[in-house]
Amino acid sequence: MQDRIIMQDRELQFSSPLVMAILNVTPDSFSDTEHLMDVNSITAAAARALTQGADIIDIGGCSTRPSSGAVDETEEMRRVRLGVTAVRTAFPNAIISVDTFRSKVAEEAVNCGADIINDISGGMLDPEMFTTVARLHTPYILTHTRMQHFVPQEPFLDGQVGMHAPFFEGNVMGEGPSTGDIIEDMLNFFRIRIEQLQQLGVTDIIIDPGYGFGKTLEQNYEILRRQAELLALDMPLLAGVSHKSMIYKPLNVAPYETQIGTAAINMMALHNGAHILRVHEVKDAKQLIKLHSLCQA
Repeated sequence: MQDRIIMQDRELQFSSPLVMAILNVTPDSFSDTEHLMDVNSITAAAARALTQGADIIDIGGCSTRPSSGAVDETEEMRRVRLGVTAVRTAFPNAIISVDTFRSKVAEEAVNCGADIINDISGGMLDPEMFTTVARLHTPYILTHTRMQHFVPQEPFLDGQVGMHAPFFEGNVMGEGPSTGDIIEDMLNFFRIRIEQLQQLGVTDIIIDPGYGFGKTLEQNYEILRRQAELLALDMPLLAGVSHKSMIYKPLNVAPYETQIGTAAINMMALHNGAHILRVHEVKDAKQLIKLHSLCQA
């Protein structure tokens, strides 16, 4: 497996697990206790995450929580530009990823100083995403999402798009026939998309199982139990489970009440091969990684 990703004068090394801190520049993130909509609050949140040991700051301008409101491209771009510029100005050496499924937002983010594109759609919601990432020579996080159709409230590239539009169970576009085995289907999906990216010249790829995206509760936990099988792809693996419904639904609690549950699932993700944890609580994740390393000693 590739042991590092080099970005200009910064790099990610995967010799031990890393922490990606979630920083949502949105008014409606489902589990954040504060809304980061100005330079001062964004900078303060990034400073706190970096002080606690975050290796990557993941900035998002469009909430992907269930029933989130539609955010058009112009507004998402404004938020991302604000967030990336604020963090890059205050912390020149920070590694910044941007959570977007729109190629134009991705390009603007990189122009503002972002290092990595984190696309929850696996390139399926914008046909220009892969070519854009290739042209920008940007590391790319490739997420698995199970859907047959994505039906936005308005035409995707021309107007508003709401992530509350349904993700249908079934084959992913480009995934191929279903085998009836979710991990095998995921491996097929990843192999096809990785080949497409590599043919365009994109070699720095991180895979994300996409916990919660178009999967049932049972499927999420099967993927978690068998997550190590995805290491056959020989790519760094990111696990993003923080405060998701796979935790709060079986516990019958609110998303913001899942700190202990998130820690438990993150420990399982580490045990099953995760190289990066995408989290809201950076300090907790760093402690988990330390304890996990002691268990592995």
